[in-house]
Amino acid sequence: MKSSSDGHRPQGNEPAYAMDVRALLELLPIRPAHLLIFATLFFVQVFEGITQLSLAYAASAIVVDLDLAPPALGLVFAVSVGAAAVGALMAGTIGDIVGPKRTTMIALLGLGLMTALASSVDSLPELIVLRALGGIFSGAALPNVIALGAQFAPLRYRATIVTFIVAGFPTGAMLTGVLMAAFFPPEAWRTIFLVIGFVALVLAPVLFAIVPESLPILLRRRDGDPRARRVLDRFYVPRSDQPIMWGDSLAKQRVPLLDLFGPGFRRTSLLLSAICIVHLIVVYFLSNWLPILLEQSGASSGRALNLTAFFNFGGIFGVLLMGRLIDLAGLRRVLTGLFITGSASLFSLALSGPASPIFMPVLAIAGMALVGGTGVLNALPSLLYPAAMRATGGGWAIGTGHLGSATGPLLGGYLLQVGWRADQALSLAAVLPLIALAMSAFLLIPRRFARTSAH
Repeated sequence: MKSSSDGHRPQGNEPAYAMDVRALLELLPIRPAHLLIFATLFFVQVFEGITQLSLAYAASAIVVDLDLAPPALGLVFAVSVGAAAVGALMAGTIGDIVGPKRTTMIALLGLGLMTALASSVDSLPELIVLRALGGIFSGAALPNVIALGAQFAPLRYRATIVTFIVAGFPTGAMLTGVLMAAFFPPEAWRTIFLVIGFVALVLAPVLFAIVPESLPILLRRRDGDPRARRVLDRFYVPRSDQPIMWGDSLAKQRVPLLDLFGPGFRRTSLLLSAICIVHLIVVYFLSNWLPILLEQSGASSGRALNLTAFFNFGGIFGVLLMGRLIDLAGLRRVLTGLFITGSASLFSLALSGPASPIFMPVLAIAGMALVGGTGVLNALPSLLYPAAMRATGGGWAIGTGHLGSATGPLLGGYLLQVGWRADQALSLAAVLPLIALAMSAFLLIPRRFARTSAH
């Protein structure tokens, strides 16, 4: 089937020009359907953030209730992060084959069930198993949510919209700290897990009702044409008798993980994975251990929670700001600024301490750069890979990044066990963004990407 862009003219009984819905979606203005879809995907990420950070905020109570040492809890953190990596690696490819919407729904249902069951654990092995299973489902959602957001986003707003969706994670992390500090003492961690599990079970059918399935996936199916047309109706696309196609017949492709290492993508895939690993080691180290590090530095439990929430608040602002900056200024400048700012802010935190008047604003800047940088890295696959590879590429980058970053929580537990102070741990963490900066220079050697390969 040929599209109207190839200069072919139909003759006799040949089919009419095909309508390239990929190009059409990229050129549409923002419609109400866009806003509803993006808001739903954003709230899925809010829930992901709440689920992930609930364990960190309740850590002190769990240690007491289950009679654990900090290194043991570090193992729980690491298993949860590592399992999320496995989920992302598997579900990215699955999403490109069976559909990112369907995969996300299954992930939400599984995550809700595992989190609710975790409310009744009485031992460390039980907690590890349930957090591992929950981590697999949690990791399965992210690359597919990003793939859906990128597909329906108009091209000129793609980075802004994808990073807005990713901003749901630090928003959920911030809300976890605020809600727990205000309404739920750490001792109520069992109730918290139960409520989170219930919310996930409610959120899955909401996603089903609001978010359409990926159009390339629909067009592979026998009844895909009428279903795809119903999706286009939601965006006020006029009805047409033209056949529907997705780009250069990408809807018929099924891209395995190995294709990420084919011509044109090998360097991108390897460097993106390495940058994600280094960056996420820092982020997950801070996300899981910052409340305890602050308490050991002299902050009260309540102030430690509020400061950690402030860190995540900075992350929300950073994610939202960086997406727009990418659309306006490009990836190279944004990533360079993020990594330099993240390193400098961590060194400043190490030198000041929680009692310093500059500690809170610098902590917000650190969140803006580090958590905001995570949002940018999560969005990169949607900017660096073509549409048929986005869930697979996102699963690869996010999955390998999380798998390597599992050393962050383990490192925190070890450093606490051997008696490192908070300032020493923060100084060590400040070195890693500089390593990520060096690797990003090789990733962004002038070449076609973002607006050219993101199609």
